[in-house]
Amino acid sequence: MSEVQGQAPAEIRRTVELLVHGDLLELINENPLHPQLLQITQTGQGGLPIIEKTTERYPGIMTMPPEEQFGHVTFYELRDRTTPGDVTQVILDLWFDEQVSDLSAIFETVPSRPDYGFRLSDVHVL
Repeated sequence: MSEVQGQAPAEIRRTVELLVHGDLLELINENPLHPQLLQITQTGQGGLPIIEKTTERYPGIMTMPPEEQFGHVTFYELRDRTTPGDVTQVILDLWFDEQVSDLSAIFETVPSRPDYGFRLSDVHVL
């Protein structure tokens, strides 16, 4: 396991905490967003506002997953032909009303800067 993968659970947990509390400004300020998601958000083309609407429309109240969920993340290695380097991805089920949902958060490394760690890139139904 790489150093970046070893730090993933803590990074992902912090980002999920911010999502659960609806702290979108902190999501931008603390820099846990994938650069593409940040750019889309900053240019007003969607991004975080769409993620916020998606989570608000989902039935129930978003709650923190059990702590053990963060210790058992699965890493997926993806080959991206549009960028140099591989992307490592983590898909984490989000929880609503203390139960797992079919809404998931996608976290990815940045191929050009894997030392950035895992950044939120999307939230959607799987």
